[in-house]
Amino acid sequence: MSRSPAATRKLNLFDAAMIASGAMIGSGIFMNPARTLPLAIISGVSLVVAIYVLSNVVYVKALPLAGIASSTKLASDALQAMVGPVGAKFISLAIIVSTFGITNVFILTGARVVQVMAGRGAFFPRAAKVHPRFGTPVVAIVLQSAWASVLLLSNTYGQLLQYVTFGDWIFFGLTALALIVLRRKLPDAPRPYRAWGYPVVPLAFFVISAAVVANVFIASPGKSLIGSGIILAGLPLYHFLWKERTPHGI
Repeated sequence: MSRSPAATRKLNLFDAAMIASGAMIGSGIFMNPARTLPLAIISGVSLVVAIYVLSNVVYVKALPLAGIASSTKLASDALQAMVGPVGAKFISLAIIVSTFGITNVFILTGARVVQVMAGRGAFFPRAAKVHPRFGTPVVAIVLQSAWASVLLLSNTYGQLLQYVTFGDWIFFGLTALALIVLRRKLPDAPRPYRAWGYPVVPLAFFVISAAVVANVFIASPGKSLIGSGIILAGLPLYHFLWKERTPHGI
């Protein structure tokens, strides 16, 4: 997929946030999550930051600033400038291989969200079913795969990515804000993990998330409104169809 440098910078931030998000979604099935979850988030985000910083060092060394500004496939162009066409083909293959890893993450974490929603009465109860042998949310995975196939056939990957990025940052910010609200409402609840820099760090993250959302609104107001409409469309569905359902076991 071709990307402008500006789009690449936005996605770099999004990639780091998705690592943290994916880890938190899967925390319900972690062994010793109080230790494993912070370790996964800190090590994963640190690794992504290091890779992107080093990659940008390579880009600056391999290409002139004008070439960087005009490139739509920066990694490929940089490797081609350094080692020729073989380098461009190698990095293209590496990107293709890396998509399998992130696809695996999205399949498992996305289905886990659907499974938990179904188990708590906020989605079709059958989606809470877990495979008796493998322990995977089999029905949720099938539903997610079917919907992903429909979206794939729509051939609007760029627009879908914008909607997802926009929506995710809304909920990233709300999650940080929820931490503060829940600690005030439930002061005696168990705290297996102490949030470093609380409440400054959650508030700072919320402000950054709000800035990202505002930036997307300013840059693409039409698509942002469509994305907001898609998110808000779930409210009446939740309220009228599933809010009063009895939760099922997960």
